Amino acid sequence: EDAEARAGTSWSISAGSSCSSGAGDCAGSSCESRFGSWRQELRHTAIHTPKRRKATIRDHTDEVLFAAFSPCGRMLATCSRDRRTGIYRMRSDSAEPERIAMLEHDSTVLRAHWWPEYPHSRLTVSTGGPGERSAAEVWDVDPPALVLKVASTPFDIYAAVVRWPSRGGEWALLAGGDRNFIVGGAQELRIWAIEPPDESSQLLARLRLQLHSQNATSNHCHCPEPAPEGRFEGRIAALTGTGPYQCDAIVMFDF
Repeated sequence: EDAEARAGTSWSISAGSSCSSGAGDCAGSSCESRFGSWRQELRHTAIHTPKRRKATIRDHTDEVLFAAFSPCGRMLATCSRDRRTGIYRMRSDSAEPERIAMLEHDSTVLRAHWWPEYPHSRLTVSTGGPGERSAAEVWDVDPPALVLKVASTPFDIYAAVVRWPSRGGEWALLAGGDRNFIVGGAQELRIWAIEPPDESSQLLARLRLQLHSQNATSNHCHCPEPAPEGRFEGRIAALTGTGPYQCDAIVMFDF
């Protein structure tokens, strides 16, 4: 018998931890699991740890920064410092994914987002980094073709797809601004037409977001995430903060 158990010690996984009880959706509940001792908690963790590696992708030549499945789960995109985005198709008859494209970029690939509509044959790619030119791109993946590329500053304003106008408009690209993306204490985001009538890029709108402090220029809105189509379509969540060096808050805005 464990000394901890005799002493009545209780170990717990706090609310917000992943639930592995198999009971289904835990939304709205504390989802708290309790164990009689740290040994029981360790055993529980070991039992529920994945044990089989299905595949290993080694196509990149530098650090991999991000990977994303398409909403249907059939496609995978990988982003790397080698300035390439790998596109893979999942196969039921093999553990190894099938590589169907390797997209080439001018800067480090930071993030990729799949098209929200089936068949998810497009994705947005965000590139850039310290000392590099940052851009927001739209790609067709099979066959691979660059559809749109625009400057996007700073590099952590990851490109996303939104409806413009919201609720019923055409798909458009949400990206950062130019080098002077903060003016008068407000940050600029831009919305671009995905397929303009000619080969030139078409700017549809400029969004100006008021920052917490006009002097905290490094504390802008990072990583904008649009809500899916439905009740909250047209709303965007982004990381921000009350100080210049740390993101300690979430901002939501409608456009």
